[in-house]
Amino acid sequence: GFGMGLGMGLGIGMGMVPGIPMNSLYHDLNMQSSDRRIAHASAPGERAGCSNAEGRSLVPSQRQPPGRGAHGGGLDMNQDDEQEREGSEEASGLQMAVVGDPHAAALEPKVPRMTLGEERDAAAKAEASLDAETEQERFARHQLTIAEGALQSSANSQAMAANLASQSEARSLAAYEDYEQRKVHCDLMQRHLIQVHGGPQSHAYQLAALQFQEASNALHMAQAISNHANQQFAFQSAMTTESALRTASMRSARDEAVRAHEFAAGALESARRCRATHRAALSEHREQCAAWATLEGRQTSDLSMEELKHVAAALGLHQLEYVGVHNHMVGCIDRMKDKHMPSWLSWRRRRKAEEDMMSRQQQRVQVHKQEKAAKVQEQLEAASARDYAIDQVRAWASGDCLVTFIRRCGVEVLGEVTSKAVLKKAYHKVMLKYHPDRMAHKSVEERVLAEEVTKHVTSCWQKAQNSADN
Repeated sequence: GFGMGLGMGLGIGMGMVPGIPMNSLYHDLNMQSSDRRIAHASAPGERAGCSNAEGRSLVPSQRQPPGRGAHGGGLDMNQDDEQEREGSEEASGLQMAVVGDPHAAALEPKVPRMTLGEERDAAAKAEASLDAETEQERFARHQLTIAEGALQSSANSQAMAANLASQSEARSLAAYEDYEQRKVHCDLMQRHLIQVHGGPQSHAYQLAALQFQEASNALHMAQAISNHANQQFAFQSAMTTESALRTASMRSARDEAVRAHEFAAGALESARRCRATHRAALSEHREQCAAWATLEGRQTSDLSMEELKHVAAALGLHQLEYVGVHNHMVGCIDRMKDKHMPSWLSWRRRRKAEEDMMSRQQQRVQVHKQEKAAKVQEQLEAASARDYAIDQVRAWASGDCLVTFIRRCGVEVLGEVTSKAVLKKAYHKVMLKYHPDRMAHKSVEERVLAEEVTKHVTSCWQKAQNSADN
């Protein structure tokens, strides 16, 4: 309204000036309005030379200025309306081109950056159990409930102690007032006794003395009651103070339980957010991998509109989700694919190398575990076979003769058994037969038996050598 009023005012004012036709003024105003609509439809970062599907230039500054009429006049009103409609069509085409043209707006897709270790770590954290945090929060809530119950019980005890102290105070005051009244009465009886005439033998004096004795007894009883009431009041006051201290302690314990529960609840919430974050990151990474695998394995033109929008959403190209023309999206994604496909292929090669290395590591770990398990099994079998080997060696060694033991071990001994050379030759034969290198491929029982045989033969040979030297 303000623009139309201003235009009409300018038109009326300038229409009165000689040499400025009215239709030329209308044409200039329409051109300015069309240019503003085109500029408003342009997105930030667009190129100055973008064009629509028909190949028409969409830059407002390249339009030809309006011509003048043959008689010096401007265009008529019908030509103005036609140019305005043409400018509106160009503005709508510009908006579609800006949204769908990668040269008008820079398209930077998301390429996977997560390594295999990071992906495994994210998967582990995404599937992490929250049992520990949940149990901690449940325990803290239970402790808070206990603390609140203890605080409530202590507060009730404090209120009861305060009520008893108030009652004791009231009884103490009542007993003290009764004591004061009886004291005044006793003083009156004493003055009356002093004022009585007639001496101790008179009836009036004896009556007054009796009344004074009763008043004195009542005074002593009232004093005892007052003292007892004061003691009860002091005891109840001490109990009230103790209850107040206990209530303060319970309140501190409750506050500590509240802080512990808040900390546990915060830890649980933080763990939930962490798990949700890793799940979102892992899901986004897998969607990116699936989108790039789709672009690598299929032609972009073969994808449907829904598949193109899904790929654009997975790669972070949200400006392409609102493009409704299939050819525009295919062209944009093809140009983006040609530019960023090497990055995807490089990441995939790195991932393949990481997977191969991880597979080799797992194989080595598996082999190591198998070797360790086999070694443990062999040790168990050797331990069970050693008892049999020891018994066998003891049976062969009966008689305390080395040559006899060697013959029982299966080694032939020729010559005189008392000859030192024959004994030495037999010793070397049995040691060669049961040598660990020759028994390496034998069974566990045979290897253990060989160890025990060599131990016994070596011990007997050393004894024989020592006795010969002596």
